[in-house]
Amino acid sequence: IRDGNGIFSRGDEAAQNAYIWAEPDAIYIFDLELISGDPDSAITEPNSMIISETVAEKYFADEDPMGQILTLDNQADVRITGVFRDLPENTTQDLEILISIPTGRQIFGENFMFNNFWISFGGSQAYLTIDDPATAEQLNNDLPNFISRNLPENMVAFADDFGLGLSLQRIDDIYLNPLNNFGAAENSTTKNVLYGLILFSLLILASSCINYMNLSLAQIIQRTKEIGVRTTLGAKRSRSE
Repeated sequence: IRDGNGIFSRGDEAAQNAYIWAEPDAIYIFDLELISGDPDSAITEPNSMIISETVAEKYFADEDPMGQILTLDNQADVRITGVFRDLPENTTQDLEILISIPTGRQIFGENFMFNNFWISFGGSQAYLTIDDPATAEQLNNDLPNFISRNLPENMVAFADDFGLGLSLQRIDDIYLNPLNNFGAAENSTTKNVLYGLILFSLLILASSCINYMNLSLAQIIQRTKEIGVRTTLGAKRSRSE
């Protein structure tokens, strides 16, 4: 996938919206629930895209969005081929619009998201499913060798200076610990910030406990003095407590 942001227009109306360029498998990897459309073919062809319920309401109100056309940045007329349910607010990828990559190739050329220049990824992110954690770990450990085996000779020096590297990360780790901020959501944070907030909360709790103990001790001392005075004045034990 690759992030994008553009103007979607329909007739005389237009609005800005975030979107992503995506391969068809993104529908299954992100577990999108399509209300309308076929997940196997929704974003396989040029000039096709799927949108969320919120986006459908934003641009079409009570109309059926299926088959409708929105113009992207006055460059391409893109047909809506599917509508998916809104994702939860705490999702890592806040997906609203997915546009087929063949659409991007029509606009930007055949090398769009598929060039062979290793050093600049242009914001593209690759998601894949691996059933076995051991296989995932083995693949992750082999990525440096993968670079060595496939990196063109004329890019080796540049890659060393640039610090080229590849690594895998579990999708459920991205929210609190995104690698190089890839895939991070706008509402995400980091473990250090979270741990800092937890520590701050514990300090406040400890301070409150100490203050409570001090107040309780002061009340006990005061009460002891009162009992002593009343006893001196002749109060019985049962009346001095």
